[in-house]
Amino acid sequence: MKVREILFANAENENREVWNELCTKLQTELWMLCLGAGISISAGLPDWHKLLAKIIGHILSMEIPEEYRNEKLIFKKIGDALAGGYKEIFSGMNVLEVAEYVRNYVYEDLDENSDRVNWFMNFFIQEACWTDVELNKENTEIINSTLGAVARLMKSDRDALIHNAITYNYDNLLETYLRNICACRRNQVHSITKEDAIRDFEIKDWNIYHVHGRIPVIEHPDETMSKSVILTESDYYKEEQVNYSWTNTIQSYAIVRANLIFIGFSGADYNFRRIIKYVGQDDIKPRERYIFFSVDDIVWAVFQKELEGKKDKKAYLDECIRQMNEPGNEKYSFEKLYINYMVRAQTQYWKNHGLKVIWSSHEELPDDLDRLHL
Repeated sequence: MKVREILFANAENENREVWNELCTKLQTELWMLCLGAGISISAGLPDWHKLLAKIIGHILSMEIPEEYRNEKLIFKKIGDALAGGYKEIFSGMNVLEVAEYVRNYVYEDLDENSDRVNWFMNFFIQEACWTDVELNKENTEIINSTLGAVARLMKSDRDALIHNAITYNYDNLLETYLRNICACRRNQVHSITKEDAIRDFEIKDWNIYHVHGRIPVIEHPDETMSKSVILTESDYYKEEQVNYSWTNTIQSYAIVRANLIFIGFSGADYNFRRIIKYVGQDDIKPRERYIFFSVDDIVWAVFQKELEGKKDKKAYLDECIRQMNEPGNEKYSFEKLYINYMVRAQTQYWKNHGLKVIWSSHEELPDDLDRLHL
């Protein structure tokens, strides 16, 4: 899916102008990345629904009643659950609430020992996200992912435009990519949690701030598991009430000191909407804020009814888009009008919150990021 196939000509031109504007401004001043779940998902890690499905699969595997333990089918379905096969169950639920279900279950099972609860929660997350992916120059799938493009934006072959990133992901894939593929010196890549000091943004090392905690999916001696992470509904509420917590301090520090580029978020993402509260319009020195959004979710939602019952939904959607742009074919004119209305409405909404939106797609985003510095 390509943006030029989705947007009207005037909207596509406006979108390209915002991208060109960012490309020009990126060469000056201090910039920082804010990275959401889409970055890790692009490298093969589970999305939030699949993560929760896999965690609950682990819990169910330990809770099989005695009378079911001779049944082969239940073990097959447990295997499916461990692989995240039941993620659709959570698609209409608040993921923070579902995470709270898990925390409450573990809390009760471990006699309310908070340290052990945190360890088990982190263990479940690590097991759900653990990867045997080789991050090297032969892995073209990773190199062509959004994760790879983000790493190259921080350290390309000829420059290093951006040295700092706030990530809301627990994994250490970005740090590993910077070391193993971008050839950053190992002692210059810093994976930072609340146990560490805030580093000077002006120093030309690479600093990855894990504001929700770190759970490494690739072993590294300096990147250990955090004692606790921010995952559940109560974790978020507790953090919001502490104005000077490390998490809130580093976000405020970044917003005051640097221009920001948001990548890997959706507009409905709770993390993202929480950050926006910190983005004021009355800075002494106004900062630039850009965000990359994907058109994919909007397009899939608008064509949802058309895709019902189709076996190969992606191929059918591609055909719908082709017909939508076919001269003289009026079949999907309404769908294109609706998609463009949603794009325009969201663009204006986030503009009112101080963010300039650049529309891309899952297919095009890595190239869009690469072209910022190539």
